[in-house]
Amino acid sequence: MSIDFSSFSDASDLNNVGINIGGRTFVFTDDTSNKYRGASFLVPLEATVDDTIDNLINRAGGTVANQIITIQSSVSGASGTGGTDTVYPKVTRQVTGAGVSGTTGGGVTNKRNDPDHPAASKATLTVDLSGAADDSGFVFSSTRFRVIDPGTTVAGAVDKTLTKGQSSTGSAGYFDYTFDGSNLTFTAKYVGAGYNGYGISDGYTYQEDDTTAQPTTTTYTAYTAFGGAITTVSAGTPATPATWDFDLSGMSVDDFSNEYAGKSLTIGGNVYKFYDSYLTPKLNSEVEDSGSREGSQTQFDIYDIRQAVDGGRTLAQAVAEKIGGSVDGDKITFSSYYNGMQINLQTETLRHCDIDFSNLGVRIPSDLYGKGFRAYCATDNREWFNFVFTDGTDSYDSDKENIKSINIDVSAVTDATQLVKAIYTQGNALLTGDDPKFNHHMRLAVDPDTQVVTLYDHRRFDVSRPPYNYQEKGAKIADGISFKDAYERDKKNYSVKILTIQHTDRADMNINIKIPQMTLDHIFDPLPEVDKTIFDYPVTDKDSRNALLGNPNPPGILDIGLKYMLDAATTVGAQNKRLEFTAENISTETENLTASESVIRDADMAKEMTEYTKFNL
Repeated sequence: MSIDFSSFSDASDLNNVGINIGGRTFVFTDDTSNKYRGASFLVPLEATVDDTIDNLINRAGGTVANQIITIQSSVSGASGTGGTDTVYPKVTRQVTGAGVSGTTGGGVTNKRNDPDHPAASKATLTVDLSGAADDSGFVFSSTRFRVIDPGTTVAGAVDKTLTKGQSSTGSAGYFDYTFDGSNLTFTAKYVGAGYNGYGISDGYTYQEDDTTAQPTTTTYTAYTAFGGAITTVSAGTPATPATWDFDLSGMSVDDFSNEYAGKSLTIGGNVYKFYDSYLTPKLNSEVEDSGSREGSQTQFDIYDIRQAVDGGRTLAQAVAEKIGGSVDGDKITFSSYYNGMQINLQTETLRHCDIDFSNLGVRIPSDLYGKGFRAYCATDNREWFNFVFTDGTDSYDSDKENIKSINIDVSAVTDATQLVKAIYTQGNALLTGDDPKFNHHMRLAVDPDTQVVTLYDHRRFDVSRPPYNYQEKGAKIADGISFKDAYERDKKNYSVKILTIQHTDRADMNINIKIPQMTLDHIFDPLPEVDKTIFDYPVTDKDSRNALLGNPNPPGILDIGLKYMLDAATTVGAQNKRLEFTAENISTETENLTASESVIRDADMAKEMTEYTKFNL
């Protein structure tokens, strides 16, 4: 910014001229005793314009050359008006200290709703004023207190007056107080650590209004706006901007995709989320829905970069066309006159679960029919999706609103790679479709090379904050699926896996051992009459404990778990007995086989002896 004074040939032309520099009003005057309404500084006139300008620089700063002042600030013209005000003289009086000291204590923030950490007491401070001098004072919580003896009359207004020997109560800032005539006690209005640090300042200054004195008149001289040339520029602009280089030297588009797909680059508050649709259907080829992340975010498809590079652009040029910056060879340079700008690259938070189908060890697709996996809803851990493998003719569903079945036709699948592709193609169509029953926040991605399916929550930020504070745990999966017959009470049973033991040389002679599933998901699987899971019951209050135990309305969640475990234990015990019985039978059969073998061996020996005797004869 520059201010041109060359149009003023004589210093007297500047008399009573005002100019505003950075919110401060400077007035040139030949009489510094004058009063100017709203003036911040008075600039005395000198014999020449140059000398007068020097007085302005001494007050406003800046440099001067050829009667042009340069200042790093915004400038505007200023004007004022004259007039008169009636005022009364004031007498400043220093009150002596009351001789008090002390700092509040207590008030530590309590742990909300935690019975083991009861609410803290409010901060308090007690001061003995019995020995305070008459007409003395102190300050507490920005409130001025005066202490007087009974019958004392003093001039001057303060905030609070305490008369020794007389009780009183009141409020001072964030504190209430009680005075019993000698002891003054402050108590914080709220609980919190912020009230620990309040202390007493001994003594203060106040003013008395002398309303009987003869009023005086102050005349304000008018000033006019500066009439010279003013050029305004941004305040505080640095000579050299801050810079940051995004170096892409030696990188191909594939290298760029491997490095940045699935990550975000934040530049001065702008977020660029990289994904690569060329890699479909891998996870770093996926992009979350518009509006699923707080703040500004631009989705950046690396596939567009591939096309630009194929068209003759360099990698740096193609990237810069997407995210800005100036290109210098293989570098993209970002600059800012704001030195506090932050640039960072980060992998965003992704709640997900991986399912590996590479080592199924079953015949595909025949052994898959009717089987599948369960995935909990990303927005409510009491709802889940059953992914069920079918032969294309069966269709599984549930009559429960919180159980959603996604049927995956695997009849044309011949290996694990085709299986994960079928899960992705058919499952994602529902999860991203128009039906709100299925389209929550769960998404699928697969890696055909490793035969891994990834279930993930596409909201790549902290869902514990609004508007997504209803689900903090993200994607979860469980082994096995549940259909409506599992929720009919007379059919509900513990979930098992079958272990087949071949114990003879015949294919139809084997033992099937039922191995109970003992995860929390299976043990505490809810019944129709129980609409909550064990995770909805903290044990910190009586009502929750009663609900767990089924009081007063059974069954409780723990009852369900105990029954499940008892059924499982009974089955394991029965099968153990069967195995012991089978082992005993096998031992008996072994002994019988050994005895039979001995009889046969004796018969063979007798035959051989007969033949030997015959030849001797």
